[in-house]
Amino acid sequence: MAIQLTQLIEQLQKEDLTDVQQEMLQQLLKAVYKKDQINEFKIRRTIRDKDIVVNMLNQTIEELKVKQKDLEESKKKVVEESEFKEQLFANVSHELRTPLNGILGMSHLLDETQLDTEQKEFVNVIKSSADNLLVIVNDFLNLSKLNAGKVILNDTPFNSRTFFEELKGILEMKASEKNLELEFFISSSLPEFLVGDQTRIYQILINLLNNSIKFTHTGYVHLMVKVLDKQKERCKIQFQVKDTGIGMSEEKIARIFDSFSQVHENKGKVYEGTGLGLSIVKSLVKLMDGKLTVESEEGEGSCFTLSCDLPIPNQQLIEEYKQNQEVEVVPLNWLHKKFLVLEDNKVNLFYIKNMFSNWNIDIDTAITIKEARHKLSLNHYDCLLSDVKLPDGNGIEFIIELRQDQLAKNKNIPIIVLTAGANEKDASIARKYKVYSYVSKPFPPDLLIKELNKIFFTKDFATKNSITTTSEKKEETTIDNYTRYFSNIHQLYKGDSRRMLEMIDAFIEQVDNALIQMSTALKEKDWDTLHFHAHTTKSSLKIVGLNNLMPQLQHILDKTAEKKQLDTVSGYYTIFQSQIKVDLSNIKEERQKLQAAIQQV
Repeated sequence: MAIQLTQLIEQLQKEDLTDVQQEMLQQLLKAVYKKDQINEFKIRRTIRDKDIVVNMLNQTIEELKVKQKDLEESKKKVVEESEFKEQLFANVSHELRTPLNGILGMSHLLDETQLDTEQKEFVNVIKSSADNLLVIVNDFLNLSKLNAGKVILNDTPFNSRTFFEELKGILEMKASEKNLELEFFISSSLPEFLVGDQTRIYQILINLLNNSIKFTHTGYVHLMVKVLDKQKERCKIQFQVKDTGIGMSEEKIARIFDSFSQVHENKGKVYEGTGLGLSIVKSLVKLMDGKLTVESEEGEGSCFTLSCDLPIPNQQLIEEYKQNQEVEVVPLNWLHKKFLVLEDNKVNLFYIKNMFSNWNIDIDTAITIKEARHKLSLNHYDCLLSDVKLPDGNGIEFIIELRQDQLAKNKNIPIIVLTAGANEKDASIARKYKVYSYVSKPFPPDLLIKELNKIFFTKDFATKNSITTTSEKKEETTIDNYTRYFSNIHQLYKGDSRRMLEMIDAFIEQVDNALIQMSTALKEKDWDTLHFHAHTTKSSLKIVGLNNLMPQLQHILDKTAEKKQLDTVSGYYTIFQSQIKVDLSNIKEERQKLQAAIQQV
């Protein structure tokens, strides 16, 4: 419009306007003068005065240009915020999934060692908690998707008794730490098997119960499960979470389901948490066509009541469910398969190697694209398992390169992408280039078996044709003199000293190399390389248990990711470097003690 006005001014300055043009200009002036309510006489007089018209139009043009500039800046900000949000979610996903991968991975390896009944129960709770935490992490990263109603329920049969046993087991320690009475009252008429999205129901109840425990200082937290109506194929169930906590006013009740809403007492105490829990609960209850109500009074506690309908599975579905719960085993013909794993994180690689070792399968490994490219040029492989974020490039780009190379020995190799990054764009590209599976870390062994089974078209895991992976007696050694550094690893591997030693060696090698790379990157102000090696080191430090180093390392990660306040990075790195060198020196000394103890066995 600014261009059209400019052209009108040029013509106005050259010659008188025609009747039609005067009419158009009159309409324009009416619009300009609308707010001032100028009368027709003044408009007609203004038209005869070219200078006045030109000035008015010039002023209008300038105003339009300012508005256009504002719109362009607003659009730019929206695009930048959208890109930042996407990158933030990808980074947060990777940061959360990497330590979670360690929890899940080590719990599965621990489960394959010799454990008594009580220890088995503990491990089952860890695995169940980590599995459900993974879904919650995904929901946090996709909160907008959840609120938009794009999350699809995965309704499958589940065992209600096991469900509530595991749910209570997860919460008991937290309740006991506050000396609270935690009780579940489950109706005897509740069917043993139900159909529903078990993880979503878990997510709703764990949020409600955690809230009650958080805001209750004395007394109890109770979960009551009642059957309101029971038909042959459906069951209407009421879940009621009641506590003797601080309670809420009507005003607070109205706000607790808002995203990022925080609850605080009158004296100003703010409770921990993101404030997303009840917002997610509200969205999930709506998704399940359920009903959620709240009754509360300040100082008297709260009561959350959820009612919903759940189908009751027939006998065929129950039998299929029981079969799916059986542990997956590996077919014998996999012993002759050749696998290449491209993974740069030594700790993650250690987990994968042990997983295949438990299946009695040897694998080739590569920690860079260059090394993988070389091995793929020399050998034929039956499957490639590849990470995405690698020291010398992007795993997806490497896959594209491999697929497009007509002369490549492994051009059509089945590929499974293993990554801690939640990036739908990469997943889409991966599918385009015939990636058989895109598996997000962390992943349990059973999931990888199922994905490999799809590749190798193995339908039956008959015991007579399967590899036995029963746990053998592990060599144990005392570590009384060096529990400070190795207690974490000792617990993970149940005293299996040889595996402990392998993990420690992998850790030492990785950190020694990372320090060299980080120091060089800092001198050259290569912030991306510094961020990469700091990220790799972070997940390894957590597994070994060196949490005292996290504040400095996290600062380095934050600033190199944001490319802000980079002048502070050097100081934090100096502190981090001096601390970790002391720890590394002690770890190497204690490693020698561990090796000596192994040799004496």
